[in-house]
Amino acid sequence: MDLAPSGYLSLREAFDRFRYRLWKGEDPVADLHSAVAAVQTSEAFRMCAEIQAISDNIVKAFAKALTEGRLRVIARDSKSRGFVSISPREVSLAHFPERLLMTEKIARGHSKYLDDLIGRTAMVPEEQFATFMESFLGEFDVTESVRKFVEILSSPIAGAIPETKMADLLQRLTLRSPSVDGQTPTRRKRPGKQAAVEAKLRELHPAGVPAGQKGIALLEEIRTALPHIRPISTSTLQRAIKNAYRPPSN
Repeated sequence: MDLAPSGYLSLREAFDRFRYRLWKGEDPVADLHSAVAAVQTSEAFRMCAEIQAISDNIVKAFAKALTEGRLRVIARDSKSRGFVSISPREVSLAHFPERLLMTEKIARGHSKYLDDLIGRTAMVPEEQFATFMESFLGEFDVTESVRKFVEILSSPIAGAIPETKMADLLQRLTLRSPSVDGQTPTRRKRPGKQAAVEAKLRELHPAGVPAGQKGIALLEEIRTALPHIRPISTSTLQRAIKNAYRPPSN
């Protein structure tokens, strides 16, 4: 790989920094994929594909930003040893442009233009990237990804994942969902919290909550069973009871 000149960083490093900030230094995609894959069933393999799709969408969103010209991309020319620009058009014409984010070296097979830069390192201006990342993080909506994570964790396959692993993943996915200012917006916490409560209700009371056990006693039972979830309110519990035992829609 080429060493980046002062004021630049490799495109791969830029993307890694973006993912680090997006997930607050965690990698729930990889961890959840590993936990589900370890189950080794056809349903688990199907879910692994869904988890991979979440990761792929993040990569595609970043690559799309490159095709829109939101970052200037350069690489060292193999002949002149100077630097040449990789225009947004060249990125958009490349075969599988997302691969530019996965390696420090430009690989063969992207396009005729990029084939002249095989082995070189794509780079972006560090200052421009810092400005871009703050803007991009603000507009990048991970709500759907977090919802899908929680859906997978609340599914029957989750029963085959160790309970301690489940608790850790659920806490990280619902309580540490990404934000720019370091604060997790309430609108991103509630769907995951309620889904966790619904799943725990079905686990503890598969036939439904017994009559007369829908008050404080049940609330304390759920809070004890989900210590990693932030304080669960009575209203959250009541909504969860209503949804947990709702007949499936046709």
